Amino acid sequence: MFKERVLTALVLAPIMIGGIFFLEDKPFALFIAAIATIGAWEWANIAGYQKNWSRIAYAFAVFVCLYISARFLRVRPEYLVYYLAVGTLWWVVAFALVKRYPGGTDMWTARP
Repeated sequence: MFKERVLTALVLAPIMIGGIFFLEDKPFALFIAAIATIGAWEWANIAGYQKNWSRIAYAFAVFVCLYISARFLRVRPEYLVYYLAVGTLWWVVAFALVKRYPGGTDMWTARP
């Protein structure tokens, strides 16, 4: 398993680095959207979506959200700060949840 991950990283790292440094704006956005959509497909598998249609629906929903965000930010670029603030807030919350694990899981399973 580790060997497969290392080989995958060795193949994908140069592609990613090349995309970051050599693609123009629109091709770069499509490149990142494709990577995020593939990541959503994999995350759907990890999250327990067993059927292909549900994994496709999840990946498609992520792609649509990316597309709508890109179109909106093209028209209203001043809102980028708010997008970044929400993303930063999410990562702060995620970090706090990881730091509290497993002690903080009792609040997730609590029922009113």
